[in-house]
Amino acid sequence: MYVAEALYRPGRLDEAPSQADRAAQRGAPDDVLTQMAWRQVAAKAVARRGDTGKAEQLALQAVALGEPVDMLDPRADSYADLAEVFELTGQPEAAVEPLRQAAELYGCTGNLASLRRVHERLSRLRAAATG
Repeated sequence: MYVAEALYRPGRLDEAPSQADRAAQRGAPDDVLTQMAWRQVAAKAVARRGDTGKAEQLALQAVALGEPVDMLDPRADSYADLAEVFELTGQPEAAVEPLRQAAELYGCTGNLASLRRVHERLSRLRAAATG
């Protein structure tokens, strides 16, 4: 699952989805982190290809899987990735609320680096909306 994200970040979109699929096939159905992570990477890759519906579905599934668990950083990551899907599919206004959710969770864990990145994204979205 981490390999897929590592391939996605530099834009290796031809390889990231296959690694996400591999994680989906090998991960246990009750392994929430794996089930969230492969959906997050797949959602972002699908969004870059223009399939808005499938991308949103996968990202929303990842968020839903994380809701009942106490792992706040992975939950925050799922919200941040949902926001990225919204941005990639031309819905920047829809990205604001998931980013707020991510910021709240990152703040609870003290993950200042991720919190800073989320605040920067929120600032960019607000600037784009007003400018």
